[in-house]
Amino acid sequence: MDTIHTQCLKQLDKHSREYKVLKSLWRLFHKANPDAQKSRYLFGLNEYSTEQNAIDIGTDTFPAFKTAYETYIDLHDALMGRHADELKNIITNYQPNGTPLDTAMHTLRKNLNGVINAAKSSYSNGPIRASTV
Repeated sequence: MDTIHTQCLKQLDKHSREYKVLKSLWRLFHKANPDAQKSRYLFGLNEYSTEQNAIDIGTDTFPAFKTAYETYIDLHDALMGRHADELKNIITNYQPNGTPLDTAMHTLRKNLNGVINAAKSSYSNGPIRASTV
């Protein structure tokens, strides 16, 4: 997801709100449950806003990034919740869109049995690391 994030940054005007969100608030895009209720001062954006609103500002400009972000969050939630059927559904129904996430999803699909077993097993700590996600 970080590769897609960087590609989006290179296409934006450095003074736009979207650029400020993507550049300085990048940690929000790795947060599993961003706060959609509490408004706080976001330093990179220089205004009061919710975390979810800042994420929406960053993802609305680029549909491919929005798809990658939503897929990332869905995968994370399925893994951490140990929902093997949902995880299998996300991996098998993923539609490639020409982003680096395609490579990670292809790898997960290729190793689907191991991924599903890791999600089901009580001996697994849940997270599966991939350098391209």
